[in-house]
Amino acid sequence: MKPVTTIALMLLGGVSAFAQQAIFAPRVDIGNVPGAVCSIIFDANNDGRQDFAVCASNFVYVFLQNPGPVGTFTLSTVINAGAGNLVVSVGAGDFNADGKQDLAVATNTLFSSSGTGSLSVYPGNGNGTFQAPSTVTSQGAFGAMVVADFNNDHKPDIVLVTQGNGLVFLGNGTGGFSGPTYLNVFTPSSALAVGDFNRDGVPDVARDSIFLGNGDGTLGIASTPVPFFTPNSSLTGAPGAIVFLAVADVNNDGYPDIVGKSASLSSTLWLGKGDGTFQSGVSQNLGTAAVGFGLADFNFDGRPDVVDLESGSPATVNIFTGTGGGQFETTPISLPACITAASPFPATNALTVGDLNGDGIPDVIASCATSNTVSIFLSVVPSVFLQTSANPTTPGQSVTLTSIVGTPSMGFLYTSGFSVQFYDGATALGAPISVTSGQATRSTTGLAQGIHFLTASLLNSQGAAVSTSGIVTQVVSPTTCAPSLLGQLNIVPGGFRRNPVTGQYIQTVTLTNTSGTAVTGPVSLALSNLSAGVTALNTDGLTACSIPAGVPFVDSGLCPGGTLAPGQSLSVSLAFSNPGNKAISYTAAALGGFAPR
Repeated sequence: MKPVTTIALMLLGGVSAFAQQAIFAPRVDIGNVPGAVCSIIFDANNDGRQDFAVCASNFVYVFLQNPGPVGTFTLSTVINAGAGNLVVSVGAGDFNADGKQDLAVATNTLFSSSGTGSLSVYPGNGNGTFQAPSTVTSQGAFGAMVVADFNNDHKPDIVLVTQGNGLVFLGNGTGGFSGPTYLNVFTPSSALAVGDFNRDGVPDVARDSIFLGNGDGTLGIASTPVPFFTPNSSLTGAPGAIVFLAVADVNNDGYPDIVGKSASLSSTLWLGKGDGTFQSGVSQNLGTAAVGFGLADFNFDGRPDVVDLESGSPATVNIFTGTGGGQFETTPISLPACITAASPFPATNALTVGDLNGDGIPDVIASCATSNTVSIFLSVVPSVFLQTSANPTTPGQSVTLTSIVGTPSMGFLYTSGFSVQFYDGATALGAPISVTSGQATRSTTGLAQGIHFLTASLLNSQGAAVSTSGIVTQVVSPTTCAPSLLGQLNIVPGGFRRNPVTGQYIQTVTLTNTSGTAVTGPVSLALSNLSAGVTALNTDGLTACSIPAGVPFVDSGLCPGGTLAPGQSLSVSLAFSNPGNKAISYTAAALGGFAPR
């Protein structure tokens, strides 16, 4: 596993919730992408892995995720949108219903703030390459784009920002589009986001105002002249023109909320009421002027966090952690990214959030026009490891379970806000223990005689499991010698076979109940008088007493908690190291119970 960078949050006064760390692998920069200003995450080659495309000058660079290590990428193809054009946004969807992802590309005439632009669709070949484009429209200067099904016909549609308006194009499933219809906004805005704000199953659109989907592909309220539509409601309380918008349930009430970034540098939260309207905006000073913006839960606590990309040398990806109830930490996690300046007009979102490596947590792509670079930040799920203070132990003996959060390659993490739940099989061992300095411990004297399968689950602050350790097999040995089953179990060793790869000698031993009564497990098989130079490999330890002391035995999985009825058999596979290839001999004895260690 790659080493990771661990960032700790600074808790501010007045914030009562615990904050958790967001953990990222080291930044990966992809260069030679001149003028990178935006990106999109999608599966370009139908291999089930996420790829991404970058808008840069008049090109779209498509990078495919490599089939080997997850989270590495190779440039697949470059789409040329034509000299003199500037690609300002891209969207992905299967516009021609052939099962392959296509790209919608919006361009503006270079250096023009009010001139012409075009929207074109490039059909995908399903291998990371694309066919020649078809033009959807050539009117206005364009900005942000969203792709969704606005008329419930299971065919992707497009909404595209123009100066002062929005355009809605309905896909016909063959690569063509009808429309557009026009979305008139109250004030000019470059922002665009999609969500189901009134929970009717139809996508809605947010700009500086809310356009509710009508289910037929129209959004908002029909007005004259046709086909113009006005908003259903407005977003009030923003301190300035809204540049970026993102949608998530910020206060965990089940209703989608909106967070926006204004030209005045403030971020504004509009809490959704679930009926398509929103409370008046509440602003927080989160960062400075941003060239990219988004919402996602980066620290596994079930609360969305604000993330933005702020220009500079270097630029920084800043994560403002959500603390619940619509509040965010005002002191961010800051991740240095590539060098970038402000986006060209109209504003494009230079930050993309999505799960690139398929681990279920969001990653970040930052597009940096000044340095012609794309920075990739892959989130890392913290791992939890379990160890015990002694193994084997005896009944009543105290054993301490210690969980360590981290990986050997990156060291141990300080992970405030996490806790660990210890388990004996499916039974919880007490309440969760808070993680301190990367560790959580629990001591117990309650492990009964037998074999215990111990695990540790790492929980976020909402109590949900983030990751689970491997199983530690804890043996609690009896304090007295297990009785011999001589005369009850007949032991029949099978022949030896040599594994040509490992050189080990393998043998199956069958134990049959030849008595008239059932034998209650567990059963141990002890091996004494083993041939010189031969070592038993898959045994569970050395006996502490009986036949004689110090001989290897096997008891894991030999009828634990069960019974062996008369005439019933069980088998055990033994492995031996025999470097001298000698004849192997030993004396086997069956014991009724676990052999004391």
